[in-house]
Order: sequence, then structure tokens, then C-alpha cells
Amino acid sequence: MLKINSKVGIINRNIEYIYSQILNFGNLLNKLPEEYRNKIYFENDTIIINDETIGTLKVKILEKKTNDTIKFGTDEDSKINFFLWIQLKPLEPYKTKFRLVLHIDVPLLLRPFIKGKIEDGINEIVDKISALL
Repeated sequence: MLKINSKVGIINRNIEYIYSQILNFGNLLNKLPEEYRNKIYFENDTIIINDETIGTLKVKILEKKTNDTIKFGTDEDSKINFFLWIQLKPLEPYKTKFRLVLHIDVPLLLRPFIKGKIEDGINEIVDKISALL
């Protein structure tokens, strides 16, 4: 598996608020751009993404440590296998830093060609999370 660490993002909120917002998928759906809302569904601890390119992708919460870490992963039936961790650390009462850690199953021969693009994508997600929360 290819491991990619994102850059560190900063959110000007307390860690408890951020943690609860990430776990509340309904709140996240309302913050997504309109064009994505009809492609993403939530069931309990699972996010279901329907896309023409990848088909249906189910991402589940695998583990959570209150106000610290949330680990997501795909199920065994997915075309794309990955694990994504969100790590949270308080800096000040209303300032929290976070980063994403992605473990993704990529064939060894393709890694040099797509690693940079995946890193760019993960860092863009960090920017979006910082702006949304």
C-alpha cells in the first residue's frame, strides 16, 4: 500500500466541535457543493459514493478515538481499497490542527506516475476541510 501524509491544516474551532462535525455525515452533506449532493449518501457509519468512473464506493468508519483520530476504510468489495485517517490535535482552545493519512492500494509500477497527483488531491481536501469547518 502507498502511504501519503497530507500537509497540516488549521481550523479555527475547538476540537470537540470538529470531531462531532466529521462524525455527523448529515452536516457534511449540507456543506458539499450542490453537484455532489446527489452522488453521496449516508447510512449510519457509512458513506456511499456513486460515480460514473468508479461505480459505487462504500467508505465506513472503522475506528474512532474521541477528539483525536477517525479512521475510514473501504469494504472488501470496492474497486479501490484504501484507509484514510484524520488526526486532530488542539493548538489553542479554538484552534485545531489536523492532517490526513492515506493508505491506498496502488500497483507498484503505477506509484511513481500517480503519487504526486494523489498528494495534490489530499492537500486540496485539507484546504476544503479547513474552509468548510
